[in-house]
Amino acid sequence: MVDVLVLNYNDAQTTINFIRNIKDFKNIRKIVVVDNCSTDDSLKKILAFASDKLDVVKTPLNGGYGLGNNFGIRYLIENYRSEYILLSNPDVIVKEETISELERFLKANQDYALAAPFMLDSSGTRQVNTCFRIPNMWDYILSFEMIWSKWFSKYFYKDIVLENGKCKAVDGISGSMFMMNAYYMNKYGMYDENIFLYCEEITLGMKLKKAGLKTALLPQYSFVHNHSVSISRTYKSEMKKHNLLIKSKLFVIKQYYGASAIEYLLAWIMSKVSLIETWIWIKLR
Repeated sequence: MVDVLVLNYNDAQTTINFIRNIKDFKNIRKIVVVDNCSTDDSLKKILAFASDKLDVVKTPLNGGYGLGNNFGIRYLIENYRSEYILLSNPDVIVKEETISELERFLKANQDYALAAPFMLDSSGTRQVNTCFRIPNMWDYILSFEMIWSKWFSKYFYKDIVLENGKCKAVDGISGSMFMMNAYYMNKYGMYDENIFLYCEEITLGMKLKKAGLKTALLPQYSFVHNHSVSISRTYKSEMKKHNLLIKSKLFVIKQYYGASAIEYLLAWIMSKVSLIETWIWIKLR
């Protein structure tokens, strides 16, 4: 039996749809919805679905994606002694058998902290960003630039969409849905609460890799992610979202890669180039 954690912010209907899809799964013991201090009536709407199987809790402040999920992980561990937690965005569709396989894998492979199925878009196409390599600092800095990111970056695994083995060890996985060994996550991982949004996955991957723990992609299983539905409803401006991304990436470059003053300055310059590119892309779209 697993527990499920889903974070809500001003998107009650998407969260309620997700709850309806999974509430009768026999392999789920408890569902916890963490409301990240929504400014609309989300909390009231979701509380109407509270039951013995569903807890609805609220964070003391909206400190972003990482703080909200950390709050939920600690809540599940402290109140239900959770061993395996499925962390999911509300804008996903997953099958009961996929959840069972993730749990089975982590129980059988104690050197793995996280496991995820393949991420599909709404049309059923495999997504290359379902998992990633942890790049060196310069590749990460250059990833600000659109052309480099698309054609030269070593961030993603080559031909990953063709992978069909039972398990592939990867450096990191998309945060849209995965299962965690709760003990490993609590002791060695957890999200960096200095990051409000974006880049949570790479810092988590770095922490777990440093602790000698593995992350698994299970290519024979999948889930559908209606990409960024919740984020787009909250942040309608592409420029605002890109500014959030830049802030997070610059933090990672400084705090996790240990960039020197010169390296950080070059990263800052690249971030401004990416802003110009984004503005042009929006105008031409």
